Amino acid sequence: MSARDPRYVSVLRKDYRSSPQIMSTSSAVLYDSEMTFSGRYEADNSPLPPLQFLQVDGIVKLRVLGGVASYVNVIEMRMVVQQVQSFYAAGLKPQEVGVFSPAVRQLQLIRDELVKINVPVPVIGHVDEFLGGEVIALVISCVQSYSEWAKEPEDVVGFIGHPELSNFAISRARRFVSIVGNLKFPHREDLFWRLFLRDSTRKGYLSLDMTLTMLDL
Repeated sequence: MSARDPRYVSVLRKDYRSSPQIMSTSSAVLYDSEMTFSGRYEADNSPLPPLQFLQVDGIVKLRVLGGVASYVNVIEMRMVVQQVQSFYAAGLKPQEVGVFSPAVRQLQLIRDELVKINVPVPVIGHVDEFLGGEVIALVISCVQSYSEWAKEPEDVVGFIGHPELSNFAISRARRFVSIVGNLKFPHREDLFWRLFLRDSTRKGYLSLDMTLTMLDL
């Protein structure tokens, strides 16, 4: 981060919501490692990993509904639904589980699928729904992947290039974050995600099916 004038800038230094396993890399990337934690969850002995990235090779499609255009990734949606069910199986309640995505149509797709298969709908939303809110476990649907029309990473919108949005999403969770996306495509192009994935994995916080060498991190 660039130098700050303390006369005009107030810096967040203490996190009262999330576990340090979730937020330590964000602290390093966005807050010059100045963030401290309340300690409420440091002694958590849950068998669930605090962070996990679920690799999905999906196809992004543009969907227009009610005059609003957004993106959907059906294969990724199915993985999100499975992850929501796994949190329920671990004993969490619908109000304790959240689903976040930068694409509003992806959120609707996930909601529709949960209703279709008679699974309780968790907290689902984008920025507005999560402002000031928190859940114990959060599933993040990145949506971005290989598109049927995009040729370059910058052709697909979402988290990439927006570290504040990425940090906002991750920080909505108190104990568990499951990120569903495609590591092969957009995340290696974004500094925040490169550092987040590399540092979280090296610290043992992130459960990852692929090696750092494979990801060129």
